[in-house]
Amino acid sequence: DIFLKLGKVLKNDGLINYDPSLFQLLRMEAEEQAKRDDVFFRMADIYRQFGCLYPTDKHILNSILEQELLLEKQICTPNPDILDKINIARESGHQIAHVSDMYLPKSFIEELLLENGIMKKGDLLYVSNHDKAAKGDGSMFLKISQDHDIPLNRISHIGNCYQADYLGAKRVGVHANHYPLGNSTRKEKELNNLASFTDGFSSYWSGISRIGRLSTTNSSNRSNEFEILEQIACSVSSPLLCSYVHWVLNQAVQDKVDNLFFIARDGQILWEIAKKIQQENPSLELLNLKYIYGSREAWRAPSIIELDDFTLDWILNDHPNLTPKCIYGRVGLTEDFFSSTSNNPLSKFELEELIPLSLHPKIRDWLKSKEVTQIILHESKNKRELLIKYFQQEGVFEGKSAFIEIGCTGTTQHALHRMLHYLNIPTPLNYFFGLADGEFITEGFKAKAFFYNQKSGTGIRPSPDFNYFLLLETFCMANHGRTLAYQQKGEKVEPILAVKAKYFMEKKWEEFFRKKVISTAVAYSKIKLDYDPEIAVLACAQVFRSFWQTPSKEEALIWGSHFKEHDPTNGAVEKLVQPLTIKDSFNIIFGNYPKECWWLVAQEKITTPINRSIFLICEQIRNRLNITKILLGKYKSYLSFPATIS
Repeated sequence: DIFLKLGKVLKNDGLINYDPSLFQLLRMEAEEQAKRDDVFFRMADIYRQFGCLYPTDKHILNSILEQELLLEKQICTPNPDILDKINIARESGHQIAHVSDMYLPKSFIEELLLENGIMKKGDLLYVSNHDKAAKGDGSMFLKISQDHDIPLNRISHIGNCYQADYLGAKRVGVHANHYPLGNSTRKEKELNNLASFTDGFSSYWSGISRIGRLSTTNSSNRSNEFEILEQIACSVSSPLLCSYVHWVLNQAVQDKVDNLFFIARDGQILWEIAKKIQQENPSLELLNLKYIYGSREAWRAPSIIELDDFTLDWILNDHPNLTPKCIYGRVGLTEDFFSSTSNNPLSKFELEELIPLSLHPKIRDWLKSKEVTQIILHESKNKRELLIKYFQQEGVFEGKSAFIEIGCTGTTQHALHRMLHYLNIPTPLNYFFGLADGEFITEGFKAKAFFYNQKSGTGIRPSPDFNYFLLLETFCMANHGRTLAYQQKGEKVEPILAVKAKYFMEKKWEEFFRKKVISTAVAYSKIKLDYDPEIAVLACAQVFRSFWQTPSKEEALIWGSHFKEHDPTNGAVEKLVQPLTIKDSFNIIFGNYPKECWWLVAQEKITTPINRSIFLICEQIRNRLNITKILLGKYKSYLSFPATIS
């Protein structure tokens, strides 16, 4: 992919007048021809062959060669893990030799290693095209041994290529250690494979992923579970989160925004990423990046300015899963507030008991009754005054502001806009990852979305088998609990936080995952990509689909164990995936389906084949029983007889 990038640079500089992708193919073929002529070929040999394939002026060829070296230097980044290993060996008094099978000039490689702090004064450097020896057949190690009169069994070598670095070294008696961490993981190879339609953009992601995971390498975390979490963090989560945040920052500059507020809790990791990107980009330095405590639970109740259809639809929008606890939670009150009200239809149910759909109209009428409306609006007003104080304290109304959140339906931000409009206060802009708010039309509400916007009909739609809202929510694990409400403490308004959510049974998994996401974000910020949102969205979609629709069994087990947390207005905490059991199979015969599964493909992966087969058989039995009931109903008049015969 570097040759495609080089082709673009050369065309912009006027050194070539043809398509960069053609240059990419010519450069690759020239290297193959040079390799056939001489196993120890040099860069000059490559460009001699290039001149044969595409005859051009010698001075132009030299300029192209120099541009390639310049680009190579710009994109090369040291492996932080290997750098640590080299420094430990050096401090222990060992002689360090850097050994490379490579066509780049030895002088260039030496300069590159010195500039990146990898090579120090007194280190040795051996390069195959200069020293006419290679690692694969062991000749390089023999040469080092002879040049410095060091027995082969006193040399230790570490490298990532199993054939050359490990087998080649062992062949001649050198102590060899294979270093597979330096190679691309399966996920990083998938990112590389997207390069053909992303103009090489995703290849950067692959490299960024490697830097991110190698920046925080810990030998104690080399279990299979940690390796799976590492790949998800560096190769799936970080490209998506970093791309979204990068878009937000660019959009904010374009919209002349002063303050960006990342809403808790999903916004915490986005805020951390934003700060890393801002540090490396001078054009973003004037943006004020802030973290603000908020949630559906804390913002919807203060936003109730009247019990109109907009509010009532929100309160009753959970359909068959609605419970009294959900309703009380959505108006921000407890059951006790309504103990004195007459004809409360919720009093007949336990707090977490499902309410039949047939009772929804009756509940709606009860909520609209004068005494209930007064209670709700009175408490909403008190909460609203506290929320406005908090916003003022945090500077939400100073200058031009914008809220950042992953999004989904956008109902909370719509409600907030209605509240601020009612108070004659300008509403901050909203930057969503995705926004499925097509049914909501609130005058004056301004929102932009990176990945999908239902209202404008742009972007890539979510679907049950492509639920990126859900996936992003699970990626954004915060180190604190959700925001319940606010309280006055002296002169300050402070958030009231719930106990921190438990995202995995194993606490170390969450900490490890967050650490890897941030280390990859640091790598992303330092690369300084020529950001193209259209390419980023397309590549994001492919990354999503690959992970969400075709997870490995290990990924399904590990990420499927994530606890999908809702606030009390939406229900209980559940794992993303539960395997089907024999009990589920027999229950289905009686019409009792298993609990809703968030990640169906993963459920199939972790359910044993025999349990899956039994479940499908029981499902067929249930379908047959339903058909039988329908048929019996059809012939009911023929099967029933009058009680008496006159």
